Amino acid sequence: MSPRRFAQRLERLPFAVPLTAALADYRAKRWLKRNPGRTFADYYVALNEARIDSGRPHPTLGKAGYSSGAKRATKWTTDSFRERGRDQWSVFREHGLEPWMRTVDYGCGSLRLGQHAIEYLDPQRYCGIDPSQHFIDAGLALLDPAMVAAKLPWVGGLDDQTIDRIHEWKPQFIFSNAVLQHVPPADLPTYFERLDRMMTPGCVAIIMFPCATTEKRIKATSWAYPQAQLERIAKRVAADIEVEFAALPKGRERLSGGGRRLMILRRLDSATSGVQA
Repeated sequence: MSPRRFAQRLERLPFAVPLTAALADYRAKRWLKRNPGRTFADYYVALNEARIDSGRPHPTLGKAGYSSGAKRATKWTTDSFRERGRDQWSVFREHGLEPWMRTVDYGCGSLRLGQHAIEYLDPQRYCGIDPSQHFIDAGLALLDPAMVAAKLPWVGGLDDQTIDRIHEWKPQFIFSNAVLQHVPPADLPTYFERLDRMMTPGCVAIIMFPCATTEKRIKATSWAYPQAQLERIAKRVAADIEVEFAALPKGRERLSGGGRRLMILRRLDSATSGVQA
């Protein structure tokens, strides 16, 4: 049995998550003590940057990971990387995204989905933001240079200055995949505040997240949330945003381990919504 398969089976045991969560919290507490003023999100980024730097594979980030059905880790090439994230990307694309829309990939990581968005969208219509430039650079290195030169994607850090620039850019579509699950409960308002600051009239934002009937820690650094909790926080941050939830399309219910749903936020303006710029 491969180390990854063993770890996956271990995670399913009833006692495993509380133990790994306690260890993660202990390590985070020590890291935050050494780095005053930083957050759990900063700790999560530093943890995974160190993992990638050491050459260890990551399920979604960096230049090495796991392909479907593989028993061992795979070092991605430009060709093999192109097959990653297609199923998740198609879910977002099929929710009204058109090539001409100014589109933000909120928490783009190593561009696993972003590469497909860049290819699909018209030039200068993709913006990918992430707390880690390290993650972004790992993904950029795997993209076809000719595509990058032709499509001119805008990628950068997740900071106040960038968020203000995105607001001025007036995005029409925002998607966020495999991000909300790594936001601890105390940081949920910050996640939605940043989203609110980016959205302008006519913008639609779609979030794929693990759903649960109650707030639940599903891994050491992952949470599943109930719809009501997320809607309450989003509405508290921005009362003028409409919120709804949707199941994944038929046949994709088990995507990314199952239990995923879509949270759809709209800031509507009948005068501008759906009008090509």
